[in-house]
Amino acid sequence: MANGLSLEKLPLEVIHQVFSFASPRDLISLRLTSHSIRSTATANTHWRRHFFDSLLSSHAVLTDDISSIAHDLWAFRLVPDGWFRAYSTVMRVAREDWLRTDEQLKGSTWTVFFKSFLREGGASADDATPHALVELTHDSTSIILEGLPLRGGPWHVDQNKTLRFSGYPPIVPSRDPHTWCRVMQHVSVLMLADSPEFLDALNVLNAEILEESSAAGLIDMDKRQALESGLRDSLQTVGEKRKSELSARLRNLHLLRSSAMEQSMNYGYQGTGNPGSSRSGGASASGNGGIVESEEYDFCDSDEGSFIQLFKTWAMTSPAGPCYPDYFPRFLRLPHGSYFIPCFSSFPLGHVLGIFYPSFFSPHSRMML
Repeated sequence: MANGLSLEKLPLEVIHQVFSFASPRDLISLRLTSHSIRSTATANTHWRRHFFDSLLSSHAVLTDDISSIAHDLWAFRLVPDGWFRAYSTVMRVAREDWLRTDEQLKGSTWTVFFKSFLREGGASADDATPHALVELTHDSTSIILEGLPLRGGPWHVDQNKTLRFSGYPPIVPSRDPHTWCRVMQHVSVLMLADSPEFLDALNVLNAEILEESSAAGLIDMDKRQALESGLRDSLQTVGEKRKSELSARLRNLHLLRSSAMEQSMNYGYQGTGNPGSSRSGGASASGNGGIVESEEYDFCDSDEGSFIQLFKTWAMTSPAGPCYPDYFPRFLRLPHGSYFIPCFSSFPLGHVLGIFYPSFFSPHSRMML
């Protein structure tokens, strides 16, 4: 500053105290101001707090797994920007398409719900019990573990990165903006699963930082081996707990997702008070949890936004459920739940399917999965 005290000239402890009140978005902006401010705004003391207090507590798939691992087992504290890199890694994974090949689905377990019996299909409430529990095996077949006696069958991921079963419409992947669980759905079926990719990505980052710290002489071999062993044992414990409590965990994710969707619908799309708001089915940027928001669509303060809300209401109450995009060249993906709505079509495909394939809307039919 020309006639005053610049931020860089303040005592370091004062700068850290000021930055302790900054949100992740504010810290990101501060990192771009100068080299000296960049190091302070990237300090572990701020990003560790945002990682656990803002990020993990806002998304259910992160809370149980990552929070159950002791903080000192992570190597992020060994480098000045470790927790910032951890925070950025989680946000990057949340924004990426989680389904790329068959490998992301092999060995995964999914809860299956028929939408006509859920709140989004017109029901007054959502039942915690799924209609079926399905495992997608490593040999690309499906096995029904619990629930309705659905037929198992072969599956594959097509070139459009959608899940396909022979004779059935594409099942479109997305990520729930509230819980960050994996979602797959078509016109009448909703499938939910856990998201192990977050913990996997943090484990990879942890190994990279351990390698950097060891090469820089920050830790000796004994310390490195102790950290690797401790984290490996904790990850094994988390994996065993996840497997033993999988059904209850998936039911809880479904109810949290349902409650958050209802709350966000009540709030509407206006303003920043919408908890868990997200665009194009991407990751949530609610509260202090977001670094960069998608600019693909803007649903606020416009006639188009009102138009979208009307179609959202139709999609939530239509017995046929939302339509999927393969049959409509122009469509919009809405932010809450990744619903696909035709923009310039006079008839919803779901009603056509309801006429020719009525079993799509019956949870008691032997639908192939």
